Amino acid sequence: MSPWKHDYSNLKEDPSEFRLVTIHRGVRLNYIVASLDTYPLNDPPPYQALSYVWGPFDFEAPCIIELDNCRFEVTTNLWRALYYLRSEKEEVKFWIDAICINQEDLEERSSQVQLMRDIYRGAGRTVVWLGDESFWSLRLFEFLDSVDTTRGWKDDDERQLALEREMKLQTLLAANEGIQKIVERGLYGDIAQRDFWERIWIVQEVAISPEVMIYCGPNKMAWQEFCNAICEYSLEVLLGALFLRDPLHIYQYSLRELLNRRAKLTLGDVLASLRRSKATDPRDMVYGLLGLFPNIPIRPDYLTASPQDVYLSLVEYCLIEEKSLDIITLCRKTTSGQGLPSWVPDWTESWTRPNNQEELSWDVTNIDLPPFQLILRYAQREEKYPQSDAIYHGNISIVEVFVRTIFTDLDADFQRVTSTKYNKFWDIDNSESTEWAHEVWTSQMSTNRRLFVTDNGYIGLGPVKMRKGDQICILYGCSVPIVLRKASGGVTLVGEAYLHGLMDGEALALVKEENFVEMEWSIF
Repeated sequence: MSPWKHDYSNLKEDPSEFRLVTIHRGVRLNYIVASLDTYPLNDPPPYQALSYVWGPFDFEAPCIIELDNCRFEVTTNLWRALYYLRSEKEEVKFWIDAICINQEDLEERSSQVQLMRDIYRGAGRTVVWLGDESFWSLRLFEFLDSVDTTRGWKDDDERQLALEREMKLQTLLAANEGIQKIVERGLYGDIAQRDFWERIWIVQEVAISPEVMIYCGPNKMAWQEFCNAICEYSLEVLLGALFLRDPLHIYQYSLRELLNRRAKLTLGDVLASLRRSKATDPRDMVYGLLGLFPNIPIRPDYLTASPQDVYLSLVEYCLIEEKSLDIITLCRKTTSGQGLPSWVPDWTESWTRPNNQEELSWDVTNIDLPPFQLILRYAQREEKYPQSDAIYHGNISIVEVFVRTIFTDLDADFQRVTSTKYNKFWDIDNSESTEWAHEVWTSQMSTNRRLFVTDNGYIGLGPVKMRKGDQICILYGCSVPIVLRKASGGVTLVGEAYLHGLMDGEALALVKEENFVEMEWSIF
């Protein structure tokens, strides 16, 4: 616990109040001086909001600022942000959670988190702080600044100019090894690996804010321009070589575009998309998204609600209001350290596989298939690795089934892979390989999954913790199959599964034909 604290005054809840910190002007070498003031939420002065990673405190060399004439400790990352965001000419007002909320007052923390939607919407700008600069980040932003990020066009002439700009950039990327290295090391090797992109809170902070500016050390760039430079042009010449590193959780690039369609999205949809995100407080995996869904009856409660309470409330809401069982498919465990039922997702458990866990099993014995790596990396050399003549359910090639299974038969637009697109997997013309980027997509979709074959010959992908003897079932009200494991008095839920040939309602027809049987389970 830091010995340098602030004497916070109480905030009113009706009408709502919040605090803003004023960063006083100063040159680079000056001590950081700030002051706190309280304002009504519905009538504040102009201010900016900060979106950042707290990071650790430095206990050996504490980072201290002067707050209302008293010493106040902040994390190293926040101190660096204040250092770069301070103006030499004028005072600047910010909303910064670590300073503006009394973090030791759990009642205040709960009430202020409920206001974050209004706080970020009311900010004139949200500043995304990625951290200090590096040699390669400096080079990267210099390159991105040179890219024309204009999107859209008003007429055919502007459209033609946009196409020519894109072609010019793609040609430059393909031919210039220096720029390729800048993108590889600056974006994928540096910026993409920063902890900021894993924060669950950034989703609502970015999506709700009227204007977002990215800062990385001395460099800054509008969020939309950053997205345009990367997503519009997509740097697809480099996709196949670089995306295998799972950088930046690519869905984060276009958060604003994703959430602009949030009227069609459910809380369960967003949680599924952000399952790899992290939060210091496990309750924030839910609380951190509530600003996107203001009508949800879940309220932040850091004083009395446990993670179990929050997760149970979430599942109850999704089952009743969304009228879907899909929320249970986010479970990735057989037991919970939180004492939760197996059908309640436990976000205290990391989505990614621990380093000491056994490697994924790609055991496909008794099935006539080429090795996995050969299918992925040498698919173009069909004459050297001939396809098998084995046939799967529905009279299609077992090799095609295997290939479709390892990326769950979905393309980058989450649509079933067409025959034309599938055939490009075997296309000897490497120049078109990035159109699908099958190695990339397979890497994303197969993470933490295990290949399995059922007793009746179906091939699928399941949770990494599934094992021989588990059962695959399709529940009414659930959009994907699930894996169940026998337990005393019933079954437990292991996780979701992809089962090729039974993903689009085919099971209902098989029940009518009496090839499948209906059963009831008690899931604990």
